Formats: sequence, C-alpha cells, structure tokens
Amino acid sequence: MRFQPVSDSTKIADWLGWQSADVTWNDLGNGQTRVRWSLTYARRLDPAWYFGPWENLVTMLAADYLIQSAATPASGN
Repeated sequence: MRFQPVSDSTKIADWLGWQSADVTWNDLGNGQTRVRWSLTYARRLDPAWYFGPWENLVTMLAADYLIQSAATPASGN
C-alpha cells in the first residue's frame, strides 16, 4: 500500500518533506506477519553529515511506532 501526502502544514515540514510511505505485509506462517514501512522524504536541513543521520533515526522510530501501534494485535485483555 502506498501513502502519499496531500499537504503538510506541520512544523516537521520545515525540516523534512514527506514524499511517500510504502507498507507491505508478508505472511510468515505460524501466525506471524512481517510488516515493512519504507519511507521516502527529502531532507531540508543542512549540513547533511549532521542532519541526515538524525532524520534517518527519527523516521525509523516513527515507522516502528506505526507498526507497533497499528499492526500489532492487542493482547486480548
């Protein structure tokens, strides 16, 4: 599935321009599913050697949060 932004008026848009988020699910059997989020964005802050790794980390944490909150089943209680 591909998500593409229509607009972004958040403060994050000052330093990162979202382009798309691709989500895939693969059935691994035994009740397990692999979920992968691939994020595409344009870095808007310089220098790249400093901000590039930080933006990579933040987007990776955001994708992990989305997987954990949206794709992980509730614990049944």
